[in-house]
Amino acid sequence: MAPAYDPTSPFKGVKDLVDHNVLSLPSAYIKPFEKRHNPQEVFEGIDLPCVDLQSKTAMEDIKFACEEWGFFELVNHGVPEDVIEDMVKNTHTFFNLSTTEKMKYFSEDVFNPMRFCTSLTPSKESYLDWHDHLQHWFKCDNLDNHLYPNIPTIFREVTKNYVKHMQILGKKLLMVMSKALGLHENKLQETYSNEEMIVQLNYYPPCPDPEPALGLNPHSDSGGITILWQDQVGGLQIQKEGKWYNVKCNSNALIVNVGDQVQIMTNGIFKSVIHRAIVNRNLYRMSMAFFFNPCAQATIAPIQELLDNQNPAQYKARLSKETSIISISKGKM
Repeated sequence: MAPAYDPTSPFKGVKDLVDHNVLSLPSAYIKPFEKRHNPQEVFEGIDLPCVDLQSKTAMEDIKFACEEWGFFELVNHGVPEDVIEDMVKNTHTFFNLSTTEKMKYFSEDVFNPMRFCTSLTPSKESYLDWHDHLQHWFKCDNLDNHLYPNIPTIFREVTKNYVKHMQILGKKLLMVMSKALGLHENKLQETYSNEEMIVQLNYYPPCPDPEPALGLNPHSDSGGITILWQDQVGGLQIQKEGKWYNVKCNSNALIVNVGDQVQIMTNGIFKSVIHRAIVNRNLYRMSMAFFFNPCAQATIAPIQELLDNQNPAQYKARLSKETSIISISKGKM
């Protein structure tokens, strides 16, 4: 006889809870009052700065967005629509697998090259986030040797193709950001050395009680830059000047945000901004985050050309791997 289903177990993921018709929010997902989102305190429908990567003003537009917002929409980004659509299908394919199949890839090791998990590290968290994810951690040259789920071969080829296009885009963005700072166009890429890339496929199923839950806790991204695709359901919120704003969905745009390490490199000129994800009662939401980060051995420190007597270094130098799990929102490095 199969063991009785345990609705209090977080390890199988929130989709498994929904598939088993759990009608009330398990206590592990109920956030303390001070950590919940309050819909009464959220400003509706903010328009992020929109950057056309092919326009003559792209450099100035990115400079403004990174200094004032830390987030921007990106259009005419060069990633073919069919490449994104195929990766979205990949995401659907994986999360529609049986729980037994997905659990073959379960791991709480955030540095695992490939892992399925729910929340972040559920056995170590007091309160869990209402989402599941599949994460791939790539070195810049290991796409062929990387582990992939043992589902149709096309999953491997589609993921590799997606990463190659996003890697090209990440490098383009670093070049434009470097020039926007008045630096040589390769300056940020040189600091990155051999980049590391994380693809995180996120699934937020309908939540039986959304208000005391969160899809993703407030945080700033610890790496270099993040490039996000999201569906049209909505749920991303950003914090600006202490206030929370819903981010409008634009089907033609990717969303780019500055991470902690680029804030350090630019000595605080470009801002790494706190953000979170909320959930809803009726609809599932999907997103695909591409984290384009310096290699683990790269030294992360303010770039010397940006420093002078009036602008001394605001952050201490340290290795990338030592900043990868530290949020800059907790204080200067």
